[in-house]
Amino acid sequence: MISGANHRQRRLFRVRNLPVAIHRDQIGRAQVTERPRLLGAGGNLRRGDVFKDGPQRVRQVQIVAARCVLVRADQHLLRSAAAWNQLHAQGVKPAGLGARDTLRLEAGMNLYGNDMDENHHPLESGLAWTVAFEPQSREFIGRSALESARRNGGPELVGLILEDRGVLRSHQKVMAAGLSEGAPAGEVTSGTFSPTLNRSIALARVPFPANAAVQVDIRGKLHAVRIVKPPFVRHGKALIEI
Repeated sequence: MISGANHRQRRLFRVRNLPVAIHRDQIGRAQVTERPRLLGAGGNLRRGDVFKDGPQRVRQVQIVAARCVLVRADQHLLRSAAAWNQLHAQGVKPAGLGARDTLRLEAGMNLYGNDMDENHHPLESGLAWTVAFEPQSREFIGRSALESARRNGGPELVGLILEDRGVLRSHQKVMAAGLSEGAPAGEVTSGTFSPTLNRSIALARVPFPANAAVQVDIRGKLHAVRIVKPPFVRHGKALIEI
């Protein structure tokens, strides 16, 4: 049992541990929903039902099945260890967390705890599109603070692509080229190697403009990076000029 709170009252939430397994079909897009049907599932996993889920009972196994798409991987999420074991026995291959992280970063998707958290507001986390400032008469908690941030500017979440050899990783420092030591620096929030672009990519929170020449400190050495606008890849095709 954990406690949660909103701005009016405290509430209690009961948390249940649900085994989670992610698999990526390796049999092509035309058959992307066929493997779950090996279990008798798939009734609510049609091609158009992306990001929808629902409870199903399959061979005496209660599961929650959902479809999600990360860039070029059509995936199913099954909250059932028993169902996953049956699928695995029939040849469905798992995609590990590293593969999922690469896909979501190529898609420019935030990861909670890295690219967004309780210490950074939406305008600092690439999530300005989630805030409805219009109409002006619409009131919500934090509006005045966000309005001030919009007027005064501040750090923004941007994409980075490494121009040199190396791999971008979380917590690496991002600095504007030519600035003196001690000048404001940004930080990589998520980084990995993109197999689609054959380059290292990252999301970073930086305090300088998008046209600034920037460098990243990788193990004590400065490497040139370019600020770009995510996403990096969509439907398996590069959106960033290499």
